[in-house]
Amino acid sequence: MKHRTGGALVGAQPALAMGASNSDLLAVLIERAASHQLQAVKWLRLARDPARGAVPLSARRALVLRGLGHIADARRLLGQAARGADSPELRTVIAQRVQQLDAAAVRAEVMAEALTERALDR
Repeated sequence: MKHRTGGALVGAQPALAMGASNSDLLAVLIERAASHQLQAVKWLRLARDPARGAVPLSARRALVLRGLGHIADARRLLGQAARGADSPELRTVIAQRVQQLDAAAVRAEVMAEALTERALDR
């Protein structure tokens, strides 16, 4: 359950100190989202890497799904940040990042489906 007290978002991140400012909370949420985005890129690059050689399609698909999980986590964190943002400009920037994540998720889902179809064709 999330509550607002004095403009600060409280309850969204129980591990953070209750006395943290709203901007501190937003910074943590955005940093954590960025970390998940980097992890997603790492897993998706591994899934597409031809240098990995003859990796089973199921293993490549598992890498894509790990990437998708990180995209979902980043999206969730950015959603929390957008709800806690006081500035319309910041909400707009976050919304643009969420749109980019959504587009990346669609591409990753297409990749996962293609890997599944290729595995079924064998």
